[in-house]
Amino acid sequence: NLLFLEWDPNQESDYAPSPLRKGNFDLLTLMTTQEAVHRILNDENYWDGAAAASNLFLDNFYSDREASHFSGVQRYSRSDDFLNELL
Repeated sequence: NLLFLEWDPNQESDYAPSPLRKGNFDLLTLMTTQEAVHRILNDENYWDGAAAASNLFLDNFYSDREASHFSGVQRYSRSDDFLNELL
């Protein structure tokens, strides 16, 4: 994600990527990651059968990292860090 935000296709140009754009894009990826996790955890279909163990793992994993990745002032790339730790 950060490569896209830092890349300047025209190095001779006076234009540079905006820090506001970078911050907005990072916030958007963080919020969509959190919303995706919430949707999985709140879907009753994922709590039945074999998927229940995976969902329980995700619930514990998310709960342990909610404050450090999704709350308060954070550095860039926290959503990427969350997904890398999950994988």
